Amino acid sequence: MRAWDDAAKRVAPYASHTYPPEHAEDIMGARQRLEAEVSAAVGSTSLVTVTAEIAEGLAARVLLDHAVGAEMLVLGSARCAPDGIGPVARACLRHAPCPVVVVSVAMSGVPVPA
Repeated sequence: MRAWDDAAKRVAPYASHTYPPEHAEDIMGARQRLEAEVSAAVGSTSLVTVTAEIAEGLAARVLLDHAVGAEMLVLGSARCAPDGIGPVARACLRHAPCPVVVVSVAMSGVPVPA
């Protein structure tokens, strides 16, 4: 799952939430990148079913909401965090309704995009 928060929506609760034409293109691009990343990580002969999903909202809240009823929540680590665990992963570790696994980018074997 890939989630993001549209900061423009937080300007005023009564403001219009119309999207520019490129918003749909941004979502499609995010979906394609996520599907490519999942394919690279899992491969084509996976023994488990993996569903790639795009969601808009605060990343930690979206992930925690989707973790309800899940067997496990698997997260990639933040590259920028000094200890390798960013704020989203920390929030999920504290509040998840299921076990959480945080995978380090350096240990995953998945190429890191430039």
